[in-house]
Amino acid sequence: MDDGGKTKEDAGAAVPAETRRDRAMADRGGGSLAEQLASALPRMRGARRTVLPACRIRMRIPADDLDGAFGEARDEVLRWMQDRAGRSLPAEAWRGEGFELAGAGPLRAEAAPARDAGRWTARLDEADGDAPDRLWATEAEIARDGEAISVHVRLGCAARGESPPAPSVPGLVRRIADRFDVVVDGRPVGAGPWLVDTRERAETLLALLCNPGRERDVLTIATHDLDDDPSTALVSPQSVFERTLGAAHVAVVTLSATFALTDRVGKELSVFRQAVRTYKPGFDPWRAEPRDHPLAVGTRISAWAGGPEAFEDFLVATCLRATVGAADREERSPFPFAARRTAPEPPRTPVPPATPSGDERLDALRRENEELRAETLRLAESLGKAEKERNAAVAARNEARAEARSLRDRAAYLERMRGNAPERPDGSAVPGSFGQLEQWSKEQLDGAVRLHPRAIRAAKKSKFEDVALACRALLILRDHYVPMRLEGGADRQAAYREALAREGLKDEPTFAGARAGEHGDAYNVEHGGRNRQLERHLKGSNARDERRGFRLYFFWDDSDREVVVGWLPNHLPTRIS
Repeated sequence: MDDGGKTKEDAGAAVPAETRRDRAMADRGGGSLAEQLASALPRMRGARRTVLPACRIRMRIPADDLDGAFGEARDEVLRWMQDRAGRSLPAEAWRGEGFELAGAGPLRAEAAPARDAGRWTARLDEADGDAPDRLWATEAEIARDGEAISVHVRLGCAARGESPPAPSVPGLVRRIADRFDVVVDGRPVGAGPWLVDTRERAETLLALLCNPGRERDVLTIATHDLDDDPSTALVSPQSVFERTLGAAHVAVVTLSATFALTDRVGKELSVFRQAVRTYKPGFDPWRAEPRDHPLAVGTRISAWAGGPEAFEDFLVATCLRATVGAADREERSPFPFAARRTAPEPPRTPVPPATPSGDERLDALRRENEELRAETLRLAESLGKAEKERNAAVAARNEARAEARSLRDRAAYLERMRGNAPERPDGSAVPGSFGQLEQWSKEQLDGAVRLHPRAIRAAKKSKFEDVALACRALLILRDHYVPMRLEGGADRQAAYREALAREGLKDEPTFAGARAGEHGDAYNVEHGGRNRQLERHLKGSNARDERRGFRLYFFWDDSDREVVVGWLPNHLPTRIS
């Protein structure tokens, strides 16, 4: 009996059952239950096969001689396969015919022309030297694509046990890029990262960012804010370029170009001071949410666990994973996992006879390989559906946020119109330059007049000198045109005309009849998911000198009950301009 008067059995009864069980196992030398589960977990994981699409690269080779370029690209793939196999490929391989090579070296090498002319596919399966249960499969497709040859390379991994290591760009991609002048998203890949160090190059970068057909991420790496030297970046641009070759565009943005980029996309969507931003496909500076285009600031990169080198590993791995996450990846790259799916069974190169046990093992490996292919296809289909659902959700979220902002602005304006809210400032403190127009308009015009991003860009570029006139014209729309549209009446119309006359302005229709179509989309803006024509304009001086001639183009949005200004302060093209 102990000091408390309890027996050992009583004391044991007060101990939780899990603890008593762990103690009993420890007494038998087996360790606690947690320890035994921890030791058994690797074996449990080892019984489950994991299929992982690693990365996918798509490049184009512009060529005048498509037949010649097609053959050269195919031969380059075959040379790579031969080097990896460690043995000569059969003669039919070099004639562009189908073949299958099995036995020594890789588990399988195969190729076949597709049923449709102008396409050739190949696949190489290799066991991982560091993990026998891990299989790497590299697939390549060469195809005629308009005035170029397209090259698709896909890397996949099938493994048992622990997750496979981070993927890397297949050596075949580097070999193709060294051999040919390849382009990705219409931009030459080159031999190193893209140096963006001037305003002109910043404009070219912005064009790539906003290209609706862009498929790959753009990794922008900013230099130090006191130096244009690319070596002042926290991560190595050259290393990132080499490790993401074909999977992303890598641009080094220097201090001088940073200001130009910020002027065009705003500070929230720019990159500066040794930061790294990933611009995802579908970027639109006037609709994008900053969180959808991830930014890692310099302080975060420096404090990253493992330092900037570890952040670089993370950046590269994230970029490569993104190449297999596109919702339409199967449509963009339709080549099969197995070349034999697109062609009759090719002749097989005889292999040295093996022992019965070796034959059985080879058959088992082949069956398992087929299962892996089927499982990978199922996974790819699931990923595609999930990606489409995610993109739809993101778009819906952004639209909902924009709609909520619009509703708040409009409600506030209507309250002011009814006299139930404090009056808005009279706007007499107009900005001194068009660079401040966007912020001023949010403070003065929200809920009544909306400046389209195109109008803000045009104003910032303009040489028009009378900024105050442009702002007073906007205030006239706010204080007179909007009430006239909302409430009507002759008094409202007269007040609007008088306010314009005081500033020497006139409100006129932009076009008569079908003339709007003469200038393409110059007189249209995208608003609310559709093209809207700038139906009216405020007309000031007719001077052809950009410093003095004034125009403000707008339309009335009846659904949101507000004015949308699509262009100012100079005139848009006309038949005589």
